[in-house]
Amino acid sequence: MKVQMIEKNGQPEWAVIPYQEYQQLLELKEEFEDIQEFDTALAIPQEKIPVEWVDRLLNGEQPISVWREYRGLTQQQLATHCAVDSDYIDQIEMRQCQPSLMILRKMAQVLKVNIEDLLEEEE
Repeated sequence: MKVQMIEKNGQPEWAVIPYQEYQQLLELKEEFEDIQEFDTALAIPQEKIPVEWVDRLLNGEQPISVWREYRGLTQQQLATHCAVDSDYIDQIEMRQCQPSLMILRKMAQVLKVNIEDLLEEEE
């Protein structure tokens, strides 16, 4: 690497390098940051979900229903935790109505997931 040093008061103040080498350094920095982010993500303990449950979600089953069943809750139990009627949970799971944001928050807390995990993909 060719470096031109510019001094001020006898101390290095600036380092000048060819533009191509500067670009390479930027690319290396970006790769390094990506590796750091990946390592950080791996260090965060995450719940392992069996593939059959993931497949159910990927195959388009109603997410609230899948997560409720995965957590071992009945519709009545989820309804009780969310202070709603079990018929309301049934209607949500049958896709007859959409839960309010407040109910979604409660469900996410009870089911120990992010709200985004309970939302259905729009086509």
